[in-house]
Amino acid sequence: INNCGPVPYGCGDNCGVCNASIGEFCSEGTCVTETSLNGGVVFSTWPINVGAYFDSEGLPKSGVDYTGSYVKFTTGLETRCLQIREFVTPIEPETYNLSYIRFVTTSTLVNAGDNYEIWQTYEGCII
Repeated sequence: INNCGPVPYGCGDNCGVCNASIGEFCSEGTCVTETSLNGGVVFSTWPINVGAYFDSEGLPKSGVDYTGSYVKFTTGLETRCLQIREFVTPIEPETYNLSYIRFVTTSTLVNAGDNYEIWQTYEGCII
């Protein structure tokens, strides 16, 4: 029996709501607990003093796309959960072999050395 989400998931008029305060979100009619998709340390940010982008050795170089997901910084000055506008894997690994993230927000307080976590939803990110 489906327990969350819009009526099309088959729960009739009794669609439940997931408990976002403990990291639950609705996935195809069922409440599931979200876990971090990735984490690591920021290697660099750019433009300087703007931080619209960051790269990291901890980001996968293929096989995933974090576009639309959210980043939480567990150290440093940035306290917001920032949505990912673009996730780019290495195009020319012999020249530049790191993946990078571009935020929807155009100015951040993210700095090299900050620890980050990537979350699928905003609700998961803010926990």
